[in-house]
Amino acid sequence: MSVLEAAQERIARVFDDFPRVYLSFSGGKDSSVMLHMVAAEARRRGRRFGLLLIDLEAQYRLTIEHAEAMFAEYADVADPLWVALPLKL
Repeated sequence: MSVLEAAQERIARVFDDFPRVYLSFSGGKDSSVMLHMVAAEARRRGRRFGLLLIDLEAQYRLTIEHAEAMFAEYADVADPLWVALPLKL
């Protein structure tokens, strides 16, 4: 079994075992791949999932633009929660 197949199997198991699925998304490459995979499984099943982004208000503009694009792309299956937690010194 490939790494991709194993990941798909684990994501399917989460959808099998839990009535509500949530994904924490940072806008980085790893969480973007997970978002694509979770959204694909949700679409296959006609399910929705929670999508959480914790915005520390210190990310690069391109990261924010990517996050906005991903939220828009998966609006049909994702219930967004974008939480702003400003950094203070």
